[in-house]
Amino acid sequence: MSCKRRSLAVGAGAGLVVALLWASWYLSIMRGASSEARNTGALTLETRVPLPIRPLVRPLFTRDSPEATCTNTLLQEPLLGPLNVSYCCHMLRLWGVRDFRHPLFNSGVEVIRALTDHRFSERIFGEQVYLQTRSGLRYREIDTYSRSTQNGENHRDICLASFAELGLPLTTPVTIPDGSLSLQDLLRDSIENFDIKQRELAWTAIAYVLYLAPHQEWTNRYGESFTFDDLANALIQTPFRQVSCGGAHLLYAQTILRRVDSLTMCLSDSVREALIQHLREAVIAIVESQHEEGYWTLEWHNALKRSSDANDGASGKELEARLVATGHLLEWLELLPVEDQPSAEVFRRAARWICGTLGQNFQEAKNPDGFCPRVHALCAVRGLICVEYE
Repeated sequence: MSCKRRSLAVGAGAGLVVALLWASWYLSIMRGASSEARNTGALTLETRVPLPIRPLVRPLFTRDSPEATCTNTLLQEPLLGPLNVSYCCHMLRLWGVRDFRHPLFNSGVEVIRALTDHRFSERIFGEQVYLQTRSGLRYREIDTYSRSTQNGENHRDICLASFAELGLPLTTPVTIPDGSLSLQDLLRDSIENFDIKQRELAWTAIAYVLYLAPHQEWTNRYGESFTFDDLANALIQTPFRQVSCGGAHLLYAQTILRRVDSLTMCLSDSVREALIQHLREAVIAIVESQHEEGYWTLEWHNALKRSSDANDGASGKELEARLVATGHLLEWLELLPVEDQPSAEVFRRAARWICGTLGQNFQEAKNPDGFCPRVHALCAVRGLICVEYE
């Protein structure tokens, strides 16, 4: 049976659709802007489009399989969650620019508007989620300590990385009260304030390698220059236990970097070899730590012995943690070069565990707080479903 894989980025393969939809919205913004506002945003912008990096895994399930039925059933109803910036980024991951059912949004294009049009953004969130800076544009950062800001990026550069994976060019407009800037201004501010020791690098790495490669160097406002070698080494040296989602975001960013390097050669030979070896060792650990039922835990990197506990014996919190780890790790495995992927059975068991978990009366299946793990889990399973060519 000939088939095509559902893209991990969901709809990202439809580059022409993105361009047409975005061009339509861009023109509507420009028509509504004043002459002074247009001059404010009339900077010389690169027309760079991010490199398209898609999953390489071979599909395993037919479109009439139980896995496809489970996924389609869950996607028929709106997946609700806390209405914030992170929620919108996950919506784009799930739907791309396509139409979908939701109380507030009709399509991914409207989700993008919520993140890039200040009037629409304030109407949706009730406050500004990004600000103009002396360097360009910046999304507000959630203050996890004082809780003074709850509507901003929960991970640094998650919006920029989401836009890059979606395929939005740097000329994509971002409106401000007195004019219109673009995603290049968002990237510029990130580079100006880049710190190789920042708390989280994964999303910054994804954004930079997709938007900047094959350029290999950037300089922050302190005159410090960095390369993709520096970025790769920092990602490799970061312990999995120190980052969210069991370290899966580190692996995902490292794999994006490796895939782009295979196209543009943005790494030195020694760092490329170290990155490849690091990822291969992680795959070995993943295979060894997979539970016989198909899931992983957030401590997969500790090579813990497999437990014989069934899902019925796990608490809702434990199930949520397993869903977080399994969905994220399965997404990463699908992105790897074919020669480094584990056997099809590893994918099959993980996908069937996800469907079995979400298909039962699992409290996180409809709990808004479980939105993030559900999105990654559904994206991962959908990446393994075949669809007949029309």
